[in-house]
Amino acid sequence: GDNNKLLYLNRNIEKDAMKRDETLEWLLLDTRVSEIGVSACESCANLQAVEYIEYKCTAEKVVKPVDIVSCYADDSRQEISQSGKVKLVDSDYLADNAFKSPNPKKIRIAEKAFADCSQLHTIVFPKDCDEIEIDDDAFLNCSKLRTVVVYGSNTQLTVASSAFKGCPNVVFVVEAGSAPIQYLQNARYKCIEADNIL
Repeated sequence: GDNNKLLYLNRNIEKDAMKRDETLEWLLLDTRVSEIGVSACESCANLQAVEYIEYKCTAEKVVKPVDIVSCYADDSRQEISQSGKVKLVDSDYLADNAFKSPNPKKIRIAEKAFADCSQLHTIVFPKDCDEIEIDDDAFLNCSKLRTVVVYGSNTQLTVASSAFKGCPNVVFVVEAGSAPIQYLQNARYKCIEADNIL
């Protein structure tokens, strides 16, 4: 419906901040978001994708990477929501701030951060993140979750044993030869190795 939304955030998401927000469909995160708190997005019944996005600013335009679950256009004049109501980053913000989006040293997805998000199918983590920690029940009962993209070739990944409980079809997409592969295989997760993740 018209009330559903795509949300772009550039700060950490606190405990219970968006719990049971049934209007939320897409969550786009600036790379400055390093923590998604306990139950922050729990039971967001229509949330479909959580995607870290990166941008760099040149004199002429903002460049964003083409992306697996992208629904935003590739220049700064465009809106990112299909309804045309939400802007990604405007040029004034970029001019005043970062030339390039910073890469977080560590990202933590806390307990039940996305538990019971029954429509969630895709998670995309950013490139060049040193460490990703996914806590107990973080994605509990996200039964449609199929794709978790870990870009970084040297990312240290720590996934709690119950982090993806009730997610029978989850597959990690990782760079070929990257550090997370052995960890994930040891933890018995399915992995797809991609030579060139966008």
